[in-house]
Amino acid sequence: MDTSSLTKDGGPLGAPDRLAMAAAGNDPDAVAAVMGLIDRLGFDAVDAGSLSAGVALQPGGPLFGIGRSADKLTQLLFPEASRA
Repeated sequence: MDTSSLTKDGGPLGAPDRLAMAAAGNDPDAVAAVMGLIDRLGFDAVDAGSLSAGVALQPGGPLFGIGRSADKLTQLLFPEASRA
């Protein structure tokens, strides 16, 4: 997603085509605050885990800039959990 996505791609809570964004961090309160902001922007928030897990979300990472649903983003972040 690029910056224009923040204003045009958000959707109402519960919309079947609502895209997701992930937040990663070592401070649970900070992650919760960011996830609340993500929701207010119109995206489903996904907790990506610790800050080290956030490498996948950085520029050049495998999940940077992709638009996916919360379920699909979670599967991509935690592939071992989706196989269980």
